[in-house]
Amino acid sequence: MRLAVIGVALLIGGALLAGCSTAVVRPSGMTKAGCVHRAKLAMRDADFTEQLAVAGDGRKITIRGRHGDYRAELDCARGRETIGVVVTGPDPDQTARYRDSITRRF
Repeated sequence: MRLAVIGVALLIGGALLAGCSTAVVRPSGMTKAGCVHRAKLAMRDADFTEQLAVAGDGRKITIRGRHGDYRAELDCARGRETIGVVVTGPDPDQTARYRDSITRRF
């Protein structure tokens, strides 16, 4: 659990360097494979399809995408059944709307 908190802190810290940022970590109640599938759909539905990429190891999978000046990143972690969502961009209100649009799909 401590590593998860450190990982989220680093993720949020890195996002803060890129401009306005908003993040959320919450239980997903699904397997890692289910989380990755849902994350891809959420990114597509929120139009974060530019430079869409999936990367990770056996413990955590990260899905990243862009929509203009905005970037979104979702983390699906094995064992904890949680998702982490970070969205960065120039406008804080729009950034929060994109974050809500993505997290609403979980």
